[in-house]
Amino acid sequence: MNPREILIKFRWSDGLKLRDLMICYIHRGALGDLKWIGGGDIASLGRSFFDCGETKIPYHRIVEIRVEGKTIFVRRSSG
Repeated sequence: MNPREILIKFRWSDGLKLRDLMICYIHRGALGDLKWIGGGDIASLGRSFFDCGETKIPYHRIVEIRVEGKTIFVRRSSG
C-alpha cells in the first residue's frame, strides 16, 4: 500500500483511527530535513496531497508511517 491508501484506510475503515498514526515526511529546513506529525493533525486528504492546517504536504514526501509505535510504511531509497 502507498501512503495515500494507508491514510484513506485509517480515515474511513471501522476500528481504525487516523489520529493513531504518526507520519514522518520530508520538510526542508527542519532538523535532518524530516518532520513528524500526528494523524490527528490532518485536516483533509486530497488526490495528491494532504492538508495539515495551512500546509499542503504531497504524499510523495512521506517517508514513514507508524501506528502505536510499529512501522507500517517506510519509503525505500532508490539507490
